[in-house]
Amino acid sequence: MTAPRREAWQGILIFKGTRSFAPHRSFLSEHIRSLLSYRDIMPATIKPILHSGVPWRLFTASTLFDGEPLALGRNHASWFLVFPQPHGTDMTRAVRCLNFVLLSDPTTVSARPAATGPANPTAPKPHFTIGGSRGRDSLDMLQMLRDLAGRLPVNIVKNHDGRPPLQLQADVEVNVPEEELIRACARCGKWETVGAPRFRRCARCKGRYYCSQDVRLAFIVLCPWACG
Repeated sequence: MTAPRREAWQGILIFKGTRSFAPHRSFLSEHIRSLLSYRDIMPATIKPILHSGVPWRLFTASTLFDGEPLALGRNHASWFLVFPQPHGTDMTRAVRCLNFVLLSDPTTVSARPAATGPANPTAPKPHFTIGGSRGRDSLDMLQMLRDLAGRLPVNIVKNHDGRPPLQLQADVEVNVPEEELIRACARCGKWETVGAPRFRRCARCKGRYYCSQDVRLAFIVLCPWACG
């Protein structure tokens, strides 16, 4: 094992034994980036540590992206699978747009995410429709993914026949609480990342998130209808 790799592993092992996790997220992030740069290290050795250090519910499948973790997220009406931090030489974040939006059919457009969680555990879960030319692959991908508790990211509520031209595959229910979804900025489209503060929900519309208060205020000035 080379010196940089050994140093990264030692840092992770020492960090894993500490009692307080939150103050050291930036430290962990640097070591995770170092580890992920070594493609010969099995991702399974990274996943438990990475899963415990982020606010999002993460999912993996051994046959997808070398088993590296993915989060489920939403940007406006679109749902995505997203790497928790920039990935690869092209710094990819969003892996796949999952839903199919048919403007003539409002049931294919996801409603605003319900605020599920301790404060409102019975709120209805968001739904979206999977279809289009990549719909079958997207549905297969979602059915392969599991979190550490063995849970799926979505549950199928209605199957479709997949026939052209729309190739609709299924209507699904999101199986992740809103607070465990990865968030995108409604203005710039940037995704949350490991070690950085979480994006805050707009107090006005309660449906969008912004990477900063300045960005939110600028967006409202430019587009008053956005958060009316």
